[in-house]
Amino acid sequence: MRTKKAMYNFLTYFLLQIISNVTGFILPVMVIQHYGSVVNGIIAVVKQFMVFFNLIETGVGMAAIQLLFNPLANREAMKINQILSASRRFYHRTGAWLALIVTLFAIVYPSLVHGSLSKVYMTALILVVLGAGVAEYLLMGTYRVLLTADQKSYVVSLVQSVGLIANNMIAITLITLDSSILIVQLIASAVYVSRVSILAFYVKRNYKDLNIKVNATMDVIPTRWDTFMQQIASMAIFNMPMIVLSMFSDFKAVSLYAVYNTVFGAVSMLILSFSSGIMSGFGQLIALKDKRQLQQAYNMYEYIYYIIMIWGYTCSVLLIMPFVRLYTAKLHDPAYVDPLLAMMFVAVGLLNHIREPQYTIVIAAGHYKETRMRMLVEACINVVASLVFVMFFGIYGVLLGGICSFLFRAIDLIHYGNRVVLKKSPYHSVRRLVVNIIAAACIVGGGGRFIENSSNWIEWIFESIIVAIVVMSVFIVCNVVAEPASAKELTSRIKRLIGKT
Repeated sequence: MRTKKAMYNFLTYFLLQIISNVTGFILPVMVIQHYGSVVNGIIAVVKQFMVFFNLIETGVGMAAIQLLFNPLANREAMKINQILSASRRFYHRTGAWLALIVTLFAIVYPSLVHGSLSKVYMTALILVVLGAGVAEYLLMGTYRVLLTADQKSYVVSLVQSVGLIANNMIAITLITLDSSILIVQLIASAVYVSRVSILAFYVKRNYKDLNIKVNATMDVIPTRWDTFMQQIASMAIFNMPMIVLSMFSDFKAVSLYAVYNTVFGAVSMLILSFSSGIMSGFGQLIALKDKRQLQQAYNMYEYIYYIIMIWGYTCSVLLIMPFVRLYTAKLHDPAYVDPLLAMMFVAVGLLNHIREPQYTIVIAAGHYKETRMRMLVEACINVVASLVFVMFFGIYGVLLGGICSFLFRAIDLIHYGNRVVLKKSPYHSVRRLVVNIIAAACIVGGGGRFIENSSNWIEWIFESIIVAIVVMSVFIVCNVVAEPASAKELTSRIKRLIGKT
């Protein structure tokens, strides 16, 4: 059952990422063409705070999700309601602070940057976009917590997919009609937030004993502030590049960064879709104290994840520049074709995602307090390094800051996840990484010169399919040779899964 639910979660999250990435590629180009690179840069900075809201919501929810594993397994309705009631209250308290932060940011930020939009207009734009984020944070968090803990995050993904399609269809229509960017954001955001009602309807219909307004003290979620602080640190790490660029460079540099960030964000989300729903399964095994099955499940997860992750970035190295040339062919503001910038994004992405398996198992085990200081150190490295390097290297400097912090945290998490949570040596994780990185280096070194510039999208898609198949074939062969036992176990699991379906 866990494997089947994990598959549902993966497929629906993968669908969500496909929709998100397709619309994410279409809208920025339309904004640049209709409103210019400066407006696109401003929207990119503001929307980074939407990522911040998602991080905070995830962090606040993680503590409750981890506590729900046992009550859901044992069907303890009262305990479930108490945890959800406490999480709802915590969402409301932190949501009030977020609303205050958004208001202050909307007032202060326009005075710190230089752009063609008036300060009043920029303030209104910030309030419209981030106001939607605050509303969703307050209304949707508790439902997401319950469904994720119950391994039903596929419901959340489907609802998000519907909201995203509606949101972007309206935005594209309004942009085509040359509507004000403020009107575009206002109407599209209102439609996107309305998906909360769909989720609420599903939860109330399928959880008859649910009552999230029962009396419960905040003490039922003792790690709530530890998770909250971790997500604040994550906000500093992942939002810093655009904030630093907007203050120490200009919005055209932000727009350039945003274009590459959109491309590699798509790669990142497709890779992370494999991890969707996995954490809940690990959490249940940890709650049941099933060490043997936990280690077997983790071994398979890490084995597959490293193949997919490094395969994705290897394909990115080979295909990114032909893609960027086609994607930015009609844009004439900054020099969007920048191979060095692309390779630095690849380095940042690799270092960020190397640690994902270990991060997943650490969060599933509820080690928030134990790893809080490590996360804060990573954030400090990122902020300080970005501020220093941007003075000397501009846009490349903020990426150097990310490389420094992600390298530290990758080493730290590989050690901590294996030694502390799984009680085993990190040797196998490091060995897997080395095998796949060597394979990737050989592929890029031997095949990179055969990838030519594509003259149109059909040619690029055809070329991408060929590259993806060839590169994956090489990785499969290398990993079967390097780890025949894991390859055999994976084959057996796939056969069992197919047999059940």
